Amino acid sequence: RDTSLSEEVSRALGSARMSSAMMPMLGMGRDRPGGRLRLRGPALELTWDPADSAEHFDALEATARALSGELGGEFMGEPLARKSRTLSVHPLGGCPMAESPRHGVVDAWGEVHGRPGLFVADGSVMPGPVGPNPSFTIAALADRFAGRMIERAGG
Repeated sequence: RDTSLSEEVSRALGSARMSSAMMPMLGMGRDRPGGRLRLRGPALELTWDPADSAEHFDALEATARALSGELGGEFMGEPLARKSRTLSVHPLGGCPMAESPRHGVVDAWGEVHGRPGLFVADGSVMPGPVGPNPSFTIAALADRFAGRMIERAGG
């Protein structure tokens, strides 16, 4: 085992000149939850129009441009924007929670409407964005749903 790989890693990564002169900025906020996931045969289809959240994205970019200017930097924009893609590290929705099957997939306990005993306990039950990092909200919902599952199982 060769544990002295630092020279090889350094060569593979190249000069740190560019990365030492840049500061990535991440924008967080609440976009408009207008996407929809559907099963089309064996494939999962996403329909989402980023134009629905254009006001949100424009405000994020304006803030990033202003901050770049105040720091004496140059705003370079989102690299993925050239490919018309937006990145989300916390995708939500798809099986939204609602009072009725007309408006959502699961009830307030994560149980699928009309399918007793079938539960969904992840970020897909959230009807839309809740702000930065929804991990604790998802965990709290999963804990709540687990209580109902145990209750239904007679525990």
